[in-house]
Amino acid sequence: MEISTSSTWPVKAEQLELFPRVEGRTSAIPLEGSAYPPRVREECSLALALHWFKRWMEGEGYSRATCQTYLTALRIFGHYVGRTTPIGEIAPAQLSNFISWQRESGIAAKTVEIRGTAVRTFFSALCEEGILKENPAANVYAPKASLPPPEILYQSEAEALVEVARQKAEEDATELLLLMLMMDLGLRLGEVLALRPSHVDTSREPYVIHVRYADDRHRYKRRALKAPEQFPEVYQAYLRQHPPSPDEGLVHLSPRGIQYALQALGKEAGLARTITSSTLRWTYALRGLRAGVADDLLRRRLGLAPIAWREAKERLRSLVVAV
Repeated sequence: MEISTSSTWPVKAEQLELFPRVEGRTSAIPLEGSAYPPRVREECSLALALHWFKRWMEGEGYSRATCQTYLTALRIFGHYVGRTTPIGEIAPAQLSNFISWQRESGIAAKTVEIRGTAVRTFFSALCEEGILKENPAANVYAPKASLPPPEILYQSEAEALVEVARQKAEEDATELLLLMLMMDLGLRLGEVLALRPSHVDTSREPYVIHVRYADDRHRYKRRALKAPEQFPEVYQAYLRQHPPSPDEGLVHLSPRGIQYALQALGKEAGLARTITSSTLRWTYALRGLRAGVADDLLRRRLGLAPIAWREAKERLRSLVVAV
């Protein structure tokens, strides 16, 4: 049988090589046409292990886009080290050399970082599931792509936004509610959209807003935040103006509708820059740093994992020093 060398993957004919024979160890060959190996062991080829990894990511709730990105990165890694290489024989030096090769080939730094993350996630999963005893990627890191400081609002700009939103609140408190959620509490756009009235604890003063995530992979994003002092008045006014149904979110706007509302508010306030949900969240983070809020407390308020917080703080550092 002719073995295809095409870059298209998976290739059924290749399954004859997916469990290379290793002296002193038995090899198991998957059933003909099997898309998912019944067992993966350290003597399995990299190509076959990627079948398993695809199903593992799907089971862990990774998005379709992330699965595709990671699998593409790992196929490139497979071409570099050899797709029939047993996963148990892949050494840290090969991983480091792969990262170096990517950088020397002129690949964008962000792409190299993503591919490095894909490789680390792959081997971490193999170790977590007991397939590998040692993680060859444990101490292999792709260099982080340098990111510019984020867009933030100056104090005068933030005050102008709030003033215009307050003037409109008697008729429609939507914009003022959005400013409080994003600029006073640091919520992400997706978190604002996911809010339900049941997530707002109105039985105490101040109100407490619960940011909830069902997937345990997002455990760092779960948090309970004390609302600003004037939030109850704005919140109750908003509910009277836009009473949500039980199966709807608190905010009646779509993601695009929220962005349009913020941009329009910025124009009404006479601001030259475009206002986005990200701008408001970064402004909240910078305020906390300037106010001397303890690092771990601010990290938890923002719903960031320790690694993500270090990266965020590094991006904000120049803005803190410069003012």
